[in-house]
Amino acid sequence: MTDDDVVRVERVLPVTPDVVFDAWTDPASLRVWMAPGASTVADAECEARVGGAFRIVMINDDGAFEHTGRYLELDRPRRLVFTWRSLGTGLADTEVTIDLAELDTGTRMVITHRGLPSAEELDNHHDGWSGIADKLALTLG
Repeated sequence: MTDDDVVRVERVLPVTPDVVFDAWTDPASLRVWMAPGASTVADAECEARVGGAFRIVMINDDGAFEHTGRYLELDRPRRLVFTWRSLGTGLADTEVTIDLAELDTGTRMVITHRGLPSAEELDNHHDGWSGIADKLALTLG
């Protein structure tokens, strides 16, 4: 895949990689920040282990949207890899990687999403992950 086929969002968060990793794997935390913009999370469930499943239901003005997947890799506190399936992926599995690197000022978080079905969904997911990363930064800041 070329970089044109990949969504990549990067943020520096003012906490340790352990704190960021835990935020991605705790359902109570996900309910606070795992939806972009004015969207909210109606439900978040996760079994954070390789092969474990997650389910996140985001709500916006257009209704409720379910996102599901399975954890492929958990390398605490450096990396998470999981599948991501929703209406926006055409109900096909795509792959999301969260890379965390310790900095003197906190953690560099890079979200990479591969396998989206169209240029429109690449744009939509870039906006979505950007909004989610911003909410996470506010939550942890």
